[in-house]
Parts: sequence; structure tokens; C-alpha cells
Amino acid sequence: MKKLSLILASMLLILASCDKYNERNFTDYENLSRPKNITHYNDTLKSNEYLGGARYFTDIDLARDTMSSILVKKYIACDSGSTANVTYNFMDMSQIAGDPVSYLFETFEAHDAGSGSYVEMTDWTNKDIINDRLWECRTFSNNKYAQITANGNTNMVVSSYLITSELDFTDAIDPELAFDICVGYWTAACLKVLVSSNFDGTANGIESATWTDISADCGLPTTGNPSGYGVLTPIESPVSLAAFAGKKVHIAFVYDGEETKNDNPLGQNDPARKTTTYQIDNLSVQEKPAGTITERTEKYLYQGNWRWIYVSDVR
Repeated sequence: MKKLSLILASMLLILASCDKYNERNFTDYENLSRPKNITHYNDTLKSNEYLGGARYFTDIDLARDTMSSILVKKYIACDSGSTANVTYNFMDMSQIAGDPVSYLFETFEAHDAGSGSYVEMTDWTNKDIINDRLWECRTFSNNKYAQITANGNTNMVVSSYLITSELDFTDAIDPELAFDICVGYWTAACLKVLVSSNFDGTANGIESATWTDISADCGLPTTGNPSGYGVLTPIESPVSLAAFAGKKVHIAFVYDGEETKNDNPLGQNDPARKTTTYQIDNLSVQEKPAGTITERTEKYLYQGNWRWIYVSDVR
């Protein structure tokens, strides 16, 4: 026991001696372990650099989460207690009022309808890039709509595009696409919805254009009645086209189908068939009226451990 006490006493003496040595040989020794890089930053951040092309934030929580993430990546050498004033563009959506801005509204009611009555409208494109199966205007219960199917043809592969006229989003902020859809005699998913900002408006330009697939955002049907039709129903929610703000675009409804029943003894049960009938109606691209965009400046505090937090608004 006495031996253990002597060892502990010796260790304490060594530590005390080290402290005295450090104090004698290192200037400002007591402050060496304290944070030194406590800094104040001022930043003006462009929303379109972080929101896929949008020019402002509309959600304050998203804005603050984004600012915090940016500060963590941008200032990696600062110490706890550092602060940053951040300025960004913001629109208060709760203050918006007025009529929507309409870029497209098509009901097909002005079009002739019936078998072989192909959709032909000014500046629209209706083209099967593989065969000759085109979108038709049909009618049911005094309502007209566009329809496409690969059913009924022998060994036909279909890739049929129905493309809108050019939509000018030069001054747009967050236009939204909506439409009604119905499927009939379901065999497989055949429809895609695409957007292009470099399609030249000609049938020959379809394959050379760059197309962005927004089908997943549209919530297209994934199943349907195999022996009849459903009903025209609006998609679950409008699809934001904010990523295309500032551009001129075309929207394409693309049907990729294949009929194989006539050389396969399985006929209607052939799993290779892609012949689902699609109907679309009430195509709409609109935008809520814009509110006033303001600059917000906010103060953020670095708490350490890669965490910046919002503190207050800066007036």
C-alpha cells in the first residue's frame, strides 16, 4: 500500500513539473487548446445553384436546412462560436393571390373524333418513329380524348409520340402539368411522359432531341382492367416543371407497345404483348400567380461537430 502511494505521488509530481516546463517554454500555453478560428462570414447564395434551376426558395425550413448544409461544406476550418450571415431569395407562397398563368389547356373537343381521326393540331407532332400507329381522337359519352393502342396489328412494334406545341417558360417559376388518364385491356405499362428543351418541333427531330423522363412524377397506372376500360381520372397531383423554368419546352406522351398475338398460340395471354390502350384528356400546364420575391438575410451559428444552426433574421 505504501509502495502504491509513493508511485501515485511521483506521477503527480511529474505532471506538475510538465506544466511548469510548458509554461516556461511555450508562450501563451494556457490558450493553446482554446478555439482560435472563431470567424464571422457574410454570404449571398443563389438559390438556383442549390434548387435545380429554381431562382428562389418557397419553403423556409428547406431554405434553412440547405443553408446549414452549404455552410458545413464551405467553412470546414472554423471553430465553435463562428457565425455567418447568409442572404438568399425567398417567396412567401401564403401571400399569393390571383388567377393562374396558363401555358396549355387541351380538351380535344374541337377535334374530329373517330377511328382513323388522327390528332392533328397546329404546332403539335403526332408520329410513330417505328411504324404508323398514331394517336387518334376518340369520343365516349359526349367527351373527346386522345387514344393510342398497339392492339389489333400483326407483329407490330409501336413507338408513337404525341408532342405538344412549344411552351414558353422564359418567365416561368414553377409551372405544373396535369392531365386525366384512363387505361383499357391492360397487358403491360406502355406510356412515358417526356420533356425536351431542344426539340425542334419536327417529326424528324424527335430522335435527335434530348428528352427528360418525368413519368415517375406523373403516377401513371401500373395495372388495369385486362378485359375492359377504366374511367378517365386526373393524375394524383400536378407535376412540377420548375426544373425547366427559363426554357422553351415540348411535352411528349410516348406509347411504346408491341403486338405479338397473331404468331403466338397463347394469344391474349401472351406475356410478351404490350397492347394496353391509353386515353388522355384535359392536358393542362398552369402556374400559380407569382408573389413578391424578397431577399432574406439570416444569422447562423456554428456549434461544432459539423453543425450550423439558424439563430435569427438580420434586419
